[in-house]
Amino acid sequence: VIFPWEVGFYKKHNIDVIYYGNPFTEKYEEIDREGESILFLPGSRKQEIKVLTPIMGNIAKNNLDKKYLLKISQEEHLKWIDKTIFECKNVKIEIASSLINCVKKCKLAIAASGTVTLELALLGIPTIVIYKASWINAFIVKHFLNIGFVSLPNLTLNKEVFPELLQERCNVTEIEKWIKKVDKNKDEIAKDIQRIRETLSGKNIIENYASFIVKGEK
Repeated sequence: VIFPWEVGFYKKHNIDVIYYGNPFTEKYEEIDREGESILFLPGSRKQEIKVLTPIMGNIAKNNLDKKYLLKISQEEHLKWIDKTIFECKNVKIEIASSLINCVKKCKLAIAASGTVTLELALLGIPTIVIYKASWINAFIVKHFLNIGFVSLPNLTLNKEVFPELLQERCNVTEIEKWIKKVDKNKDEIAKDIQRIRETLSGKNIIENYASFIVKGEK
């Protein structure tokens, strides 16, 4: 397994597991960030991009004195982006550039909930997690799944390190409010980000997992 909390879960069900650490801690190092832009990461699925980019576009439209960088993974995704984004001269769209290079140019990220939030934590950038699911998925999560947090950084510490603005809270007003709060609390967030890395770290993680898979032994 690749998360420490999985060990206890499987052992409760009498399943033996191996945990060496999370491989992402070897892939991503905290980087120096030089820019003042805000990084938009609307996800990679059509529905995510169509739902979240109008919100991102309106944030940029309301704050013309600030710079934004919208990162998408494929050129095909351009057709799913809300037209407001293209109208904003203060938004730069990045396709070919890597996540690391985009983070270097930014002071804060606003990202769709997913694996990328853990990558952002390990790169050391404060992040606001946003998401809007269909009403049926939201109903299932709320009423049937006992989940305190949805983002991997928060699950790691069982603490809201990155604000989670989900469903009705995923709106322009709330996000703008939390941008200011995150900026004020960036030192505390930086300490928690370091704790996330420490919690997930290990020794020779990828090598140990590879060896276990090949040999089938600890």
